[in-house]
Amino acid sequence: MEWRKTRDAASALALILMFSFMLNYMWESVHEAFLYKVFKCMADTYVLMILIASVYDAFIIAGIYLGIAVLWKDIIWLQKMRGAQIYAACLAGLAIAAIIEYRYALVTKEWSYTPLMPTVCGIGVSPLIQLSTTGLLAFWLTRRVLYGKGGCQEKSV
Repeated sequence: MEWRKTRDAASALALILMFSFMLNYMWESVHEAFLYKVFKCMADTYVLMILIASVYDAFIIAGIYLGIAVLWKDIIWLQKMRGAQIYAACLAGLAIAAIIEYRYALVTKEWSYTPLMPTVCGIGVSPLIQLSTTGLLAFWLTRRVLYGKGGCQEKSV
């Protein structure tokens, strides 16, 4: 029984990293190209920058998964995913994104937004919701692949 739990946890983490990377690569490609002022650069520089950002995002989402596993004391919490875990993941993604955007857009000014980017308290809405959205989607996809289940805990009949 313990071997299966370890295998499921490793599989979940690998899938979360893969899905998170792919989803964040797509998200970063769209909002970097249209909504940030300073990133108009050569294609090779741009692609490398998007790759690196997507890897960071994937590891942040994996960290959120592991943080929830610690909070609920269940490394394979996706199998019985509940609303409270979804809310915790969403809040964690929002908080982490807010900290990152605050630091880099408002404090160090390493990037800034074009007028196309709607903001909340000076933080871009698209990057603010990115980790929560791509994280929850990565968790949902991972759950579908590993357990063949969709959203929250399905009731048995």
